[in-house]
Parts: sequence; structure tokens; C-alpha cells
Amino acid sequence: MHLNSLRLCNFRQHADTRIVFDSGLTGIIGPNGAGKSTIL
Repeated sequence: MHLNSLRLCNFRQHADTRIVFDSGLTGIIGPNGAGKSTIL
């Protein structure tokens, strides 16, 4: 199974976030408190 995209609405720090994953390796980076762990 491959994820093509992810949409988070009103979930923790994410009011309305859409992430599109390209094929290959995807890295998630950002400052503390940005919601990186929430995506995982």
C-alpha cells in the first residue's frame, strides 16, 4: 500500500493541512510544536 496524500482537518495543530507524497523517500521536518509527530 502506498499513500498518495494526507489531509488533516481540525486535528491538533492542523486546522486544514494537505500533504502530497511523491514516490521515493519523504522526509518530514519542522520546528518543535509544528505537528510532525501528529502526522506519523
